[in-house]
Amino acid sequence: MSMESARQFLADAQKDKILHKAVHQCVLARDAETMVKLGERRGFEFTSLEIKQAVVNFWEQTPVPKDWQGLDIDVARLDPDQIDFFLHRANRDYLLGKRHIPILRHRGMLNRHYVVLAIIAIGLTLFFGWGYYVSQNDYMELRDHGVTTTGEVIRLHKQSGFRYSRYSLGPSYDMTYEFTVKGVDYQRRQNISSEQFQSTHIGQFVEILYSPSDPSVSVLVGTNSSPLLIFFIALAFGAIAGLAVGKGLYDYRLEVAYRKQGTLMLGKITGLKRDKYVLARRDGFHANTLDVAFDSPNRQQIITDSVRHGWSLSRQYAPHKGDTIAIFYVDTNHWWVL
Repeated sequence: MSMESARQFLADAQKDKILHKAVHQCVLARDAETMVKLGERRGFEFTSLEIKQAVVNFWEQTPVPKDWQGLDIDVARLDPDQIDFFLHRANRDYLLGKRHIPILRHRGMLNRHYVVLAIIAIGLTLFFGWGYYVSQNDYMELRDHGVTTTGEVIRLHKQSGFRYSRYSLGPSYDMTYEFTVKGVDYQRRQNISSEQFQSTHIGQFVEILYSPSDPSVSVLVGTNSSPLLIFFIALAFGAIAGLAVGKGLYDYRLEVAYRKQGTLMLGKITGLKRDKYVLARRDGFHANTLDVAFDSPNRQQIITDSVRHGWSLSRQYAPHKGDTIAIFYVDTNHWWVL
């Protein structure tokens, strides 16, 4: 019997799906004796103490307890059928050994949330970045090569409500003017200030600055300016995308470390609450916050806290006061309801 034999047994388990699942379940249940029997069937000889130490040092696919020596395995066994409510139902598969890692849901955003946020922010960065690129090119074209002509106001538009314009936050005022270049008529709608709107009437002649190479690019004389606001908006969304990616990677590294250190234990739902802005459902399952309690591993204190989880979409999976839950515990500041 040797530690080397125990390590080789775990190495073989990485390559054999059936054995991997069996070992995974034994680790979650802290059932060293069953692993000794599995090893004997495959020609390995090691003691329960040796396989415990080998798991702690080499089994990285699932969190393992660091205090196996002296642990009462029967008391520590965690059976998925004991759990009345899973915050994420896929964690039942984790306890069954069908998933290698748990889904840690209730503390902050998940990595996939950061991915979605980053994708949205990158999309908006590209959208506003392209808008800035086009607007800046038009600005420079009119600044360097613009020619003035006379146009006529053909429509005035006022849009009520809270809207953003280059002049204010509130009602938006637009003017549509028409001008002719080489026998071709061009029209353009441009945002104007409320003062310009009040002092302008349909049929009034206005000065237009246009590009000789592309007369569709035009503005009212005196309003050609660099679109710096669009640039700063694109820059802001780019920063959000960078922060989302960075925070997601940072949290992922922490979760990898936590998953190797965590211990599984049982807890209880001690209360259900609903935030005032969450509408009650007709079937009554509207709680979006759980009050939970569980003993710390050394049983020196009872840990209690509130866990936000949204609200159940079906009566079958709704939480209830007194339900047994599974806790993935690292320390008093880092634990999750599975």
